[in-house]
Amino acid sequence: MQQVRHENRKPTIDEYVAQQVGFQMVTFHGDVNAPIVPWGNSGFRKIQTQASITDPGYGHLTGTVNKMSYLIGTNVHVEFLERGAENNREKVEPYRLPDLATIGKIKMAVGTDTSVSSYVGRPMFENSFDDSFIKTVHTTIGVCSAIFMNGLSECKIAIERMTVTQAIKFMRAVSANVVRDEDLQILAAAFCINYPLTDDRPETKSRNHGHPKIIRDRMEIAKLGIQIAKSGHFDKVTFDGTANWYPSDPIMTQLGYKNALTLVHTAHSIGLITYFSAGFRFKNLPDIVLSGTDGIGLGGAQILRFMDKENGNQGPFKSENIEKILNINQKTAQSILGQGSILLCRLDQMYFELSLPIKFEAMRDELFKALLVKDIRTVSRLFKQAREITELPIDLVHPLSAWASRLIDNKDSCNAFRDIAMPDKNEIVKSLDTNMRNHDYGQLHDILYELKMNHVSEKTMRLIS
Repeated sequence: MQQVRHENRKPTIDEYVAQQVGFQMVTFHGDVNAPIVPWGNSGFRKIQTQASITDPGYGHLTGTVNKMSYLIGTNVHVEFLERGAENNREKVEPYRLPDLATIGKIKMAVGTDTSVSSYVGRPMFENSFDDSFIKTVHTTIGVCSAIFMNGLSECKIAIERMTVTQAIKFMRAVSANVVRDEDLQILAAAFCINYPLTDDRPETKSRNHGHPKIIRDRMEIAKLGIQIAKSGHFDKVTFDGTANWYPSDPIMTQLGYKNALTLVHTAHSIGLITYFSAGFRFKNLPDIVLSGTDGIGLGGAQILRFMDKENGNQGPFKSENIEKILNINQKTAQSILGQGSILLCRLDQMYFELSLPIKFEAMRDELFKALLVKDIRTVSRLFKQAREITELPIDLVHPLSAWASRLIDNKDSCNAFRDIAMPDKNEIVKSLDTNMRNHDYGQLHDILYELKMNHVSEKTMRLIS
């Protein structure tokens, strides 16, 4: 299927029959055994903002996967979007889990041409949180593990019907036990900005006369979502704008460009991947690309589907609109502000990695402020001053190897080694280089994250000895 796509042609009869046999084998065995294509490091992928094209399955198999031009700059996302006549989010979840066989077929069809992700949904609790904690956690773990075993890059879980402390407890249990490659396969925490959060953390209660605080403001919910995702040991935070009606109001109308940029900048600075969804129209795409987000959820009736407005059911998938979406994306990314946004993503990623040369730290803040007001002149000036960063290559290797390589290249000017004695620094750099060449990603992970947590410690030195 990849060969047919790359040659921009229709399959022969023999190839078509082989595809159908392949689909049946996935149905019988449920395991594609396909290589994982990760999201990668923010700022260092070929196309920063991926159009997350969403469909429950058939639209992907008859549309998305059939042209290479549909996949360059695309994440193929599998999810049911159709709500039908019932719009109350308490009664019916707006988005729902697809079936495993279809997920496997789509991954088989996509192969290694781009990443594939799946929705999982909100946890299904029985009675109280405590009573059903073990069952709910294990059910979520089982679903995510099965999806990851098919080679998908992401599972997205809606964080709802839990207080903040419950959500963090649940997420940590899931993250610690899901079967996955944690450096290539990510867990995404989805927060609806129209769904209030109950903040019952001890520090919040102490500031609120001993009572939990109900967070209703959209931006405050989104900012708290970033904190929860990080505290829950998830890798990605997604902001969703659905409410009790359909079609959804565009999330960019609800949040605005400045808030979106602020959320992305904040999340990237602590190593989280970002994503926005709900109600996108073509006119919303430039601003969301300029925010620097890693993904935008596209698939509802606004932009990629026909819909019967009387009963809420969705009609045919409009795959021809994918190219229009990707063209808007690339045109925006190539503008001065677009290039500045990608530069900010790089600065934020390197800031998180501790690989950013110290001389660029002040520029990072100045660039963010200039992008916030769309100051083209300042963005252009800073872009020229940051050639050392803008001319870095995109990541074509394992994300951990790319991170380690940037640390090694900036070993004399970045924060990671600021307070480390020269002999210890040389040992760490040598160990990073050795593990990169040996493709020992487990060892690389341990060293990089120990550096990140403590800059250096006795444990780091033990790892490299």
